[in-house]
Amino acid sequence: MNKGKVYFGKKMRRDLWLLLISFVIMVLSGSVICSVINENDISKKLSLLLAGMLVPFVVKSFSRINNIKRIIISTISISLFVLISIIIYPYYTSMQALIARAVWFVMFFSSVLYLEHIQYSFIEFLYKATVIISYFSLFMFVAIELFGIEFPYRVAGNPYLPFWVYWGGFSIFTGHPFNVFGLQFYRLASIFWEPGIYQIFLNIALYYCFFYCSQKKRIPLISLIINLLLTFSTTGYCIFVMIVALWISRNKIFSKYKYLMLIIGGTIAVLLVYFIVLDKKTGAYSGSYNTRISDLIIGLQIFKQGNILFGIGYNNTGIFEATQGLDRGSSNGLVTWLFTMGLVGIAVVIFPFIKNIINETNRDERINKILFFGMFILFNMSEPIYFAPIMWLLVAQEYAKKKHINRIVTGCPEGKLNKSDVLNYTG
Repeated sequence: MNKGKVYFGKKMRRDLWLLLISFVIMVLSGSVICSVINENDISKKLSLLLAGMLVPFVVKSFSRINNIKRIIISTISISLFVLISIIIYPYYTSMQALIARAVWFVMFFSSVLYLEHIQYSFIEFLYKATVIISYFSLFMFVAIELFGIEFPYRVAGNPYLPFWVYWGGFSIFTGHPFNVFGLQFYRLASIFWEPGIYQIFLNIALYYCFFYCSQKKRIPLISLIINLLLTFSTTGYCIFVMIVALWISRNKIFSKYKYLMLIIGGTIAVLLVYFIVLDKKTGAYSGSYNTRISDLIIGLQIFKQGNILFGIGYNNTGIFEATQGLDRGSSNGLVTWLFTMGLVGIAVVIFPFIKNIINETNRDERINKILFFGMFILFNMSEPIYFAPIMWLLVAQEYAKKKHINRIVTGCPEGKLNKSDVLNYTG
């Protein structure tokens, strides 16, 4: 009994630690507190905190010989990549930012190796953290925008289109409001500076919930879906439709009517996305739509004119800002990574996804990985978060995966699977 209690306590502490790490990752990946306010360099302090919180997992990862070899190889490889980039474009700001991300990558990679060994998954805890934030966000949205309850808040950002930042970090960007069935409200962005950032975490959580949870709890699922719908994110909707369509195609309950449901659901989704895109092209958000198209074209032009192999230097967006004339970076993170780090840089990012897809022998799991790779590309094409820890975690996680791994399924004792669980797993 004592041993059982000790182990249970250890597991609980580990779970809580991973949950806290997930919250820090989310706050650093586009929250208003870090991206807009950032008083007293809070993002730098949280970055150091994140690195410190990962240290215990890194240390434990070094206890396994196979891990040591892989960590050394990954450290040497990323160091060479950083060194070449620094030699070509020795900018202090660029060097500092790239080295910090390289450290993140190595620490994430080492941590994932250890967590996979004990059959834990980072995405599981990102799912749990996102569910908690979705409850809080839905409560704040209903209280503030539907019932008009006045909580204390501070004003941040552009004085003409400011953010209202409430306790707990919940924020409302006072840009163009949506009008649905006579109700006027602002898009749900939760703690983030843009609804498009929030939909990234919501869709990662939904992806995990649909394909890796053995027992789907209704309340968390409903909360995640309602939050996603309230973001009014075109990219978010498209990804969610792909997730649901794949889930329906595999679900035995809908096996007789799955093609009919896919047609109906697909038609509704296409119409919904069409009207949102049309509104963004001709309505209040037309400026945002045109800017995104412009960012894409300018970014590709800079890529062709610069160093095609190694780009123009990490985080070196001055040329883009000067060409664009709006004194801000590109809204397209994938294209920004392309023109700043070149073909070599983009290959480093997408290689592990493609390798894992090719190496996967389970048909359903291979399709899951193709879907997730597509999600990763869309996330980065819709938002400039190539610099955020969530992206470096996802890339490190792909590099850390082995050819044959056990599936992490919520509901299994201690996160472990028996042989029968693996054989019966349907993705």
